[in-house]
Amino acid sequence: MNLKDHEREAIYLVPTGNNARRCRDVKKATLCKVSRVYCDIVFEGSSIPHNIKFKGNSLWDDCNSGYVVHLTMQSVIDERNKMDIARVISDNYRYASDYQKVSLEALIKVAEILELDISFVDRVSK
Repeated sequence: MNLKDHEREAIYLVPTGNNARRCRDVKKATLCKVSRVYCDIVFEGSSIPHNIKFKGNSLWDDCNSGYVVHLTMQSVIDERNKMDIARVISDNYRYASDYQKVSLEALIKVAEILELDISFVDRVSK
């Protein structure tokens, strides 16, 4: 993902590291300016820009705190569903933890074939 292509657009930030310990809520922000290593974001409800490092789809501060960037709320929901389904599969079957390269639809089909209970999954993406 090239953040430069999404300047002045709303983005959704999922906390990681120390930020995830404090609060797991998804934050909405506006991507104001993107340079080579840093970008400026303004969190919803604030007018103060935060200068933060980025690489790929990740933003991070010092002290092991950062965010994963998503362009839509639906992609956040899909990623969380993938993690939840992969957790159910790996709890029942060994070596089933590499879900990053598999689509959400494929994971749903695998769980249905294995007759696992995934009724908790938000099926908005289908």
